[in-house]
Amino acid sequence: MTVVTTFFAEHAWLDGGVTPNTRITVHSGRIAAVQASGPQRGDLPLPGLVLPGLANTHSHAFHRALRGRTHAAAGTFWTWRERMYAVAARLDPDSYFALARATYCEMALAGVTAVGEFHYLHHAPDGRPYRDPNIMGHALRAAAREAGIRLTLLDACYLTGGIGQPLEGPARRFGDGTVSAWAERVAALGADDLSLVGAAIHSVRAVPRDALPEVVEAAGGRPLHLHLSEQPAENEQCLAAYDVTPTQLLALAPPSQREAYRSPLAMVEGYTESAHSYGAFGKHSDRSTILWHCLQERLTENVAPPKCG
Repeated sequence: MTVVTTFFAEHAWLDGGVTPNTRITVHSGRIAAVQASGPQRGDLPLPGLVLPGLANTHSHAFHRALRGRTHAAAGTFWTWRERMYAVAARLDPDSYFALARATYCEMALAGVTAVGEFHYLHHAPDGRPYRDPNIMGHALRAAAREAGIRLTLLDACYLTGGIGQPLEGPARRFGDGTVSAWAERVAALGADDLSLVGAAIHSVRAVPRDALPEVVEAAGGRPLHLHLSEQPAENEQCLAAYDVTPTQLLALAPPSQREAYRSPLAMVEGYTESAHSYGAFGKHSDRSTILWHCLQERLTENVAPPKCG
């Protein structure tokens, strides 16, 4: 049964800018019509200026626990990462759900109606899959549903703890061992009415160069996201291992793979989606690349310049 609700906005931000006297019709939680009109009987009034819902395109919900204490004593990315690992080691499906729900509720209260969740906290603390190998992803979906926010679950492939290094300690929770094992697990997720399932390459330090095409193929045209040049040491490691920067590594891929890196993230079409990008500008960057920053934490050493080209 369709539930119809109508709203009257004194002012609404539409394609042409601020528009007075706008009626909005909603069918069972989805906007069905927006039209210029005076108020009618039964309309719910919306005073002030009504804006379209915002999209948080890159989220790490559990990083909410780190807010305000990322760089204690002027630390670095690596000292911050130790704190992040400590949080990751303690979470289980129930606490992950509670933390994500609080995070998504804060987003909803701030006007965010859609979120891209970069999800890599997959398994139990010892690295073994839960009985339901996607239970952590289900926790995120349930949290988004209760908060009333649409979700694109960007399930991240995470295979190594650095270029040529094994996953160790809390990071064992992140890995599936192989691209095929990751793809098999993600295939079991499926979409629902409030969420999409996408894919992610955590970074070039977490997915070996030879495995990148496999991830792209397994993504199968779904939203694809990656951390690109997350911090200076990653750039240096990539140069040492492959003699190119992370941005160059993707640029040197065959054309079909480069196009896959431009896969859309939910509502954004035709661009590479990359986040936490340090030094990704200049001659090795693509003017069609969109760079996102995570709202849950801000790492001072990778604040991007205000212009991308």
